Amino acid sequence: MSTGELEGRSPWARAIVKLTSPPLVTALLAVYWLLCSAIVVEHYRHIPETVHAPDGSVPTGDFLAFYTGATLVARGDGRSLYDLRAQSRLQAEYLGPDRPELYPYVYPAPFAVILAPLAKLSYRTAALTFNAVNALLGIAAAVLLYPVIPRLRERGGWLVFFAAAGFQPLLRVWATGAQTTVITFFILAGATRALVAGRPLLLGLFVGLLGYKPQFLPPVLLALLAWRMWSALAVTALVGAGHWLLGALACGPRWPLDMLHMLSEYRKLEVSANFATHVSFLAVCERALPGAVGKAIAAVLIVATLALIAWRANAGRASERERLLAWAIAASATLLVSPHAQYYDTGILVVPALVLLESELRDGREPSPWLRAALLAGFFGYPFYDIVGAHGFQPLVFWPIALIAWSVLRRDSSPSSQVRET
Repeated sequence: MSTGELEGRSPWARAIVKLTSPPLVTALLAVYWLLCSAIVVEHYRHIPETVHAPDGSVPTGDFLAFYTGATLVARGDGRSLYDLRAQSRLQAEYLGPDRPELYPYVYPAPFAVILAPLAKLSYRTAALTFNAVNALLGIAAAVLLYPVIPRLRERGGWLVFFAAAGFQPLLRVWATGAQTTVITFFILAGATRALVAGRPLLLGLFVGLLGYKPQFLPPVLLALLAWRMWSALAVTALVGAGHWLLGALACGPRWPLDMLHMLSEYRKLEVSANFATHVSFLAVCERALPGAVGKAIAAVLIVATLALIAWRANAGRASERERLLAWAIAASATLLVSPHAQYYDTGILVVPALVLLESELRDGREPSPWLRAALLAGFFGYPFYDIVGAHGFQPLVFWPIALIAWSVLRRDSSPSSQVRET
């Protein structure tokens, strides 16, 4: 905002605009990254050569589950991939019989097949390699998104990059954690680039890759269906068939059924262990209102969200601008309609947030102080997942809801451009 535009605004509005504009925001990001870098370095210093630390903890979190799946496949025991007893025995080899808990492998079989080479490395080397790949995928995602946000780049491309990379759910995963948020982020970034470029086959490829986490597929598949992108859907189906075949070769043709059977057992573990950290409608409603009422409300919210995606995607299928707004809704909704979405999965919300910010600038609108304040609160509000979630409600569920509301409330102030025919 120019100095003239700030005149007449309230003191808080002027303060928010100055805080979120250079040079103040540049200095804040510099200090923030210095602090984060110190935390990352300290974390890596304490990753042991073995699976567990001297105090019995597992410093790499969910990577133990990935390492377990990779090891079962690498040993030629892929048909036991979804046997919780086999997983438990293997982790007992790593941690000893007094391990604190089971870290179950719950992903599709092809993911374990791809990770199998890591089983030949020491645990520390494998964990560091996995995190290095995550960092490379994060950089690749930035490269893919670069052409999608030209107006944001004009405002300061490096600032956008460091702000997005520093969003805590992404930062903790690619730098210190061992979850898959950056992988999902990369896939959504690639799909967004393909959508903007008008390349349905590439879009179908990226959506198909999202099948590594199949609970996130329904919203984006629904958008493709509403847009009648048959070629993209065909490629997605082919990639899905490839997923099944790769898993079948290592784990047997029944692996999808075996996975579903194991997930029914795993859900009981989730309810008792870390349900408070979930951000999906189902988990939040079941925790807030146990029993049939919670499930019924969650079902209504899920159906309403999918209906919204179908409506917005179908109504704007001829407009590039409207497609991107519908895509922002679909990308945000992946967390809400999923039966399983953890607090760190909220890192993927960087994609719809960047798309929506670019849309604001594309329509000739300067982000308002209210919007800037909301984005600032969202950026730094991530720790509330632990502070409030432990007491019965997970506030991060409002992050994707807010992005969906932002997309729905957008108003077109310029003629919408037409995308090439697909």
